[in-house]
Amino acid sequence: MPTIRPLPLALCAALAAPLAGCPTLGDALPSVPLAPIADTGPTPDLLLLPSPDFDLPDARARDAALDGPPDVARPDAILDAAPRLDAAPCAPGESLGRCMICGDDGEAVMPEDDPDCPPLDCGALDRYERVFEDGLLICTADRRVPRDGTCRALGACHDEIEVYCGAPRPVDVEIIVPGPCIAMEGCDSVIPPQLDRAPEGTPCNEIGTCDGEGACSAFPDCAEFDPGGASLFCAARDGIDAYCEFFLELGMPIDCGTFCDSYGWGCVDAWNTPTGVCEHPDAPGAGCARAFDTFVCRCRP
Repeated sequence: MPTIRPLPLALCAALAAPLAGCPTLGDALPSVPLAPIADTGPTPDLLLLPSPDFDLPDARARDAALDGPPDVARPDAILDAAPRLDAAPCAPGESLGRCMICGDDGEAVMPEDDPDCPPLDCGALDRYERVFEDGLLICTADRRVPRDGTCRALGACHDEIEVYCGAPRPVDVEIIVPGPCIAMEGCDSVIPPQLDRAPEGTPCNEIGTCDGEGACSAFPDCAEFDPGGASLFCAARDGIDAYCEFFLELGMPIDCGTFCDSYGWGCVDAWNTPTGVCEHPDAPGAGCARAFDTFVCRCRP
């Protein structure tokens, strides 16, 4: 039987299939002295390629870290969803998001207002209260004045109504003179005031009528005059210069001083007028001492 001599290790490594004479992993490699190798020219380099089953765990971990699973957002994907302020120059005035626009220098700046900010109704915080003062009925409200602008910071709207609307300030909402021709409803806590005016022509203060705007043609003191003592009630003015005017046609001459005094009032002036007419010139009249058959007397309480 021929003797099989061991083959060189370099030759065995280059073979696709081992041949007889190539040592296996279980064989002990003999300690063979190396003989000088004659120089036969350049030796081609041997390229050792890994087999299809070759695997590196570290390489797989690195690739997984770079790629990431499909359902995990990478940092660059997160940046893509946010405003890209440095991606490209922006045009001045261009919207870059809520409460964020492009400034003249290309940088993001905060505008005062943004129509996309949720509305905040400061009127919902108003509180109402009635106050009586010097014969007047006043409805006051603790009213809040919104701040200038709906933007709170770069990229953020005002979202706290108490902060946005500021501290309450007392404001007179309605002021009326209570009377038979006007009334105030509401003005209580969160209920705003509502004025109820009597229709024009509604009788008031016995001898007067409502003007439809809440005033009576005669203030209460005018009713002290006996309508039978005067043919017509003409006009009245309340306040510091309070007076009442009446048309008189008594069938005999009489002066307004006598007429007004009979009711405990003083005479202001008198005008001679045609029968059944209340109108008179705005200029001063003939005076309280002159008697007429038909005239208008202005009396003061």
